[in-house]
Amino acid sequence: MKNIFPKSFSEFDLVIFVLFAFYFYQRFNYVFLITWLLYFVFIYRLSFSFEEEKINKFINFTNFKGYKIPQKYIKTTYVIAYFFIVSYLVLTFKGEINKFIALFFPISLSFVVSCKKCILAIKLIFEKGLIKAFFLNEKFYSSMVLDTDKNKKAEQQQKRPVTEEAFYKILRSYYMQLWNGDIRKVLYPATMQTLLNIGTDTDPNAFHPDDFDDFIEEQVKATYENCTSSIESLTTYIKEKILDETDEERARYWMIGDTYELDGEIGSCDYEDMESFLDEVNFNQVIKILQKCWDRACKTEEVFPEDEAMNDRRNGFIAWE
Repeated sequence: MKNIFPKSFSEFDLVIFVLFAFYFYQRFNYVFLITWLLYFVFIYRLSFSFEEEKINKFINFTNFKGYKIPQKYIKTTYVIAYFFIVSYLVLTFKGEINKFIALFFPISLSFVVSCKKCILAIKLIFEKGLIKAFFLNEKFYSSMVLDTDKNKKAEQQQKRPVTEEAFYKILRSYYMQLWNGDIRKVLYPATMQTLLNIGTDTDPNAFHPDDFDDFIEEQVKATYENCTSSIESLTTYIKEKILDETDEERARYWMIGDTYELDGEIGSCDYEDMESFLDEVNFNQVIKILQKCWDRACKTEEVFPEDEAMNDRRNGFIAWE
């Protein structure tokens, strides 16, 4: 049973299927439901492989001969598809419904949306046979698409900053830019302090890199992954750091408490306790900024241009989420 659906069957596909299944179950008998199910699984999933960047690989993989589609074939298919759609809408507004028209309505709609893909899928079925076409597509998708995703994930895991201080240097510079203009309207002090303290935890000058077998791997990358893997992981990181601090350190580094002393001057803290601090942390924004700085640090040690943060604010990269 588990081999009926492709490995690429996503949650979105399942939602769409359930919605249409419920719709057909309410109106038609099981023959129509089974017919539409076959359409969904075989036609829709087959057509998924026909993306422009994959089509040539797919043709070679399946030895598919009938991939060239005459313009007359496409135009005829469009006419038929639009006929079903218009007929469905006319009958519905007249208060009538035709089972045959209603059955082919979603099929016709998909033809109009992605005509070439669906036609290619149907031609493949006619040439190879339904079962063989289905498994050829699934084998191709598993070998090409899923392997590509795995390779990208592995490549991401292997990425590392070019030097021990590259990530800290770039993050610190970007953090300083965040104080400019109207950026603080969407980035509250809690978010700023979080970014600053994460950066400090990757600063080689705050540690003794020689005490590590690999400072980048053990300290810099470990901190980055711990703070960007999920919002829950980032929240845990912040809580543990705050709880490990003394009252004096908590006030100075996290702005939590009554007052703090810095360079001989007394300042007022922004937050009474950890809960009020966490309420103003823009977790999504912290993760996005860390990822942005990490990607740059893996390519160069050079910091962003001086107007980088302001441009990010204008184009919506920096926003309350």
